[in-house]
Amino acid sequence: MKAILPLFVFIDACGWEIIKNDPFGRKFAPRRKRLTSVFGYSSTCVPSILSGQWPAQHRNWSYFVYDPANSPFKALRRLRWLPRAITSRRIFRRWLPNSSRRNSTSAATSTSTNSFEYISLYELQRKEEPALQPGGMNRGPNIFDYLEKNRIAYHVSAPRFGRRKKISSALMSEIDAERIDFRVSLWPGLDGLLHREAESIPGGAGKLRVL
Repeated sequence: MKAILPLFVFIDACGWEIIKNDPFGRKFAPRRKRLTSVFGYSSTCVPSILSGQWPAQHRNWSYFVYDPANSPFKALRRLRWLPRAITSRRIFRRWLPNSSRRNSTSAATSTSTNSFEYISLYELQRKEEPALQPGGMNRGPNIFDYLEKNRIAYHVSAPRFGRRKKISSALMSEIDAERIDFRVSLWPGLDGLLHREAESIPGGAGKLRVL
């Protein structure tokens, strides 16, 4: 087996207030400090991390752009008067991406917080998770462009690649066969929990036990 395999794990929403006094990861990642985030949320932060560029440089800002004519959610316009008690429910939000003509991880992520009343006015800026693939930036390269250019074999995993067990199994197969030299993983479970529990810090700390 190869002596060294660079492994980078991005735990979405694992902020300083959650991790500062928690023992999670101290053995394998003892160095920790507060970081100042870039403007925006995952749609901006992840591209910045993977490209090493500021948002003003890579131009990946939001999952949505104002474009009523091309909105994949136009058919939902007639439902915009539904009460918030219904449209804010998690099961309803989970249904939204499947109701559009384009089902994507970006849609699933963003519709969880986007106002349902106005969703029919917006188009998805990118149809998948752009930062997690070569050529995924609106401007400039990211780490995957570098890996492809230098013919470095890598493995990347994120929600759209399947269930956690399936992803882990595929990764271990790649490692055992010594087919990869670089690995990047995005874990969104903590972020989803904090959205559901209204940013409950104790709940977030507990989630780290099962990541």
